[in-house]
Amino acid sequence: QPERYRTLASQLESRRPERDAFVASASVELKALLAGHGINAQVKGRSKHLYSIHNKLRAKNLTMENLKDLRALRVMVETLADCYAALDVVHQRWEPEMEELDDYIADPKPNGYQSLHTVVKADDGRPMEVQIRTRAMHEAAEYGLAAHWRYKERSAPGGGSVVVPSLDGQARISWLRQLLAWQQDLGTQISAGDEASTADDSVIFVMTPQGRVIELPTGSTAVDFAYHVHTSLGHRCRGARVDGRMLPLNRPLVNGQVVEIVQARVGMDEPGPSRDWLNPELGFVRSSRARAKVRQWFNAQTRGEEQAAGRERVEKALAREGYGTLSLDELAARLKYPSTQALFAGVAREEVGTRTLEAAIRNEPLVPVASPPPAPPPAEARRAEGSQGSNTVLVMGVDFLMTHLAGCCHPVPPDEITGFVTRGRGVSVHRRNCPALAALRAKAPERELAVSWGDDWDKPLKTKGGQLKPRRFQAGVLVTAEDRNGLLRDILDMLAREHCSLVSVQSQSVRELARFSLVLEVSSGEALARLQGLIRQIPGVSGCRRA
Repeated sequence: QPERYRTLASQLESRRPERDAFVASASVELKALLAGHGINAQVKGRSKHLYSIHNKLRAKNLTMENLKDLRALRVMVETLADCYAALDVVHQRWEPEMEELDDYIADPKPNGYQSLHTVVKADDGRPMEVQIRTRAMHEAAEYGLAAHWRYKERSAPGGGSVVVPSLDGQARISWLRQLLAWQQDLGTQISAGDEASTADDSVIFVMTPQGRVIELPTGSTAVDFAYHVHTSLGHRCRGARVDGRMLPLNRPLVNGQVVEIVQARVGMDEPGPSRDWLNPELGFVRSSRARAKVRQWFNAQTRGEEQAAGRERVEKALAREGYGTLSLDELAARLKYPSTQALFAGVAREEVGTRTLEAAIRNEPLVPVASPPPAPPPAEARRAEGSQGSNTVLVMGVDFLMTHLAGCCHPVPPDEITGFVTRGRGVSVHRRNCPALAALRAKAPERELAVSWGDDWDKPLKTKGGQLKPRRFQAGVLVTAEDRNGLLRDILDMLAREHCSLVSVQSQSVRELARFSLVLEVSSGEALARLQGLIRQIPGVSGCRRA
């Protein structure tokens, strides 16, 4: 058909030698790009003959404008992962036409053919097809049931699926010959219900709308995908459009899908992830990377709320004391905090009490200096009524002076202790190494008193009804552990088994590390040490020390 030949030749914008030169140049460039990304690949170029063009236009009823493979590259790599990595390199170099992307690896043809086909816009603005496959896929396509000549002739009888096992080289060809021999003996077509998979079952490969390939663990969801692309995209994820259809966020993704994340609208939707994403029963997040990002967001929110609440309390205290112009940095330095943020968090957690904060604002000791106490003469110690309701603490040289055990360090007998005179509350009894006592001693050393535990601190306490009950002391402990579900429950169960009362508990979780501040009621330091040892034996606990 000479007229048809001349028509086709006139429609082509470049002659065959020019197309061959272009394809050869693109092959060299792509091979260098793949090598630069550590991908060992063989790249071959092909420009379509006029007769092949004529047959394809006639068979598929296409026009010249719809023909995308006048110029084509074929890339052969070693592994399945390299297929998708090479596809990513191609899409980064040339702009892809996403509607022309065909993933025959995730969804093989009925005859078993597997390959990645994509069409990109070359530098001259015209399309170029790129086929990417492994060498094993190429052997199956060239020598097996998915031979390229069979694809072109479209004359294969039947249409059943064919299983191509994951064999290599001659083993695959031998298997195929045996299969054909069985077919001839039986006189029927041989097919199988399930398609073979040569994929690595531990990972999947999905793509962004721009053609970027994302590698994820098998079972990952659109939320995992969003956090893998960018943390902010994960935080603002509200839905997912997979292959053009809206799907639930907890639906597992599969190979070859194109995923588009629907983001929260700026200024209209509440930003940030959902707490449901951390519930493993709901299945929103499968990868540890995405789970860690979600936890970091909520930890940051908790810190922000603490600092806002602490700042509000500090500002109210400044206004109440008439020191509205006092520098917050100076106030933090007076209370031995490294920054104002740390001060706000400490106030919110009640590490700094109201009286301590007000005293720091006024730049005076925790208790104003009154007349100095009498010097302790070398006399017999007198018993003083302790905070536990009986004579538990001895104050040297002072008769019947009111005492109480300090809440900052929670001394427990037989801790080494010392006293400090307060205003209106008698003597505050501290542990010798208490940081708060050190600050008080530096400002008013004359108010420190020598004290010791009385002889009856371990004796039962008589109640108002005349009954006896064991004496208890409050003790603070700090527990650090790996953050996990049920950790606090395990600690509380252990305390219940040991018949130990829990006065208060505060918790904080930062970067998958949990911290608990516990106040317990114990009978002695020995009992406290025993409880600390039991806490350290709980799975995930890395440390337990006195507060």
